Amino acid sequence: MSELYELADEHAEPGWDGAEAPAVSEAVLKRAAEMIAALPSSVPNPELGVDPDDGAIALEWSSGSHRVFSVSVGETQRMACAGIDGTDVWHNVSRFDGATVPPFVLQGIQKVIG
Repeated sequence: MSELYELADEHAEPGWDGAEAPAVSEAVLKRAAEMIAALPSSVPNPELGVDPDDGAIALEWSSGSHRVFSVSVGETQRMACAGIDGTDVWHNVSRFDGATVPPFVLQGIQKVIG
């Protein structure tokens, strides 16, 4: 969680990318913290990033350049999810209620780290 809060601090001001990137909002930070806290203990911590287009926080799991799963956490319950496993590509929009990780997300993580 400390990495998440550091990331949010680094991206707390509009224009953090030297252009017009929006700041990470408190709502995005809260939703990302809830998502990380809801992950089962068997799931490794994701790598974190910020999308310069909308200020969403990206959670990413990978085991090589061709095995990646990413979740974009924004201000709403809707999370864009996408993954690649070799030549298979999948994507979805999942809803996160703040407490339970959607099955699609858990399945995507398992596909790339399992």
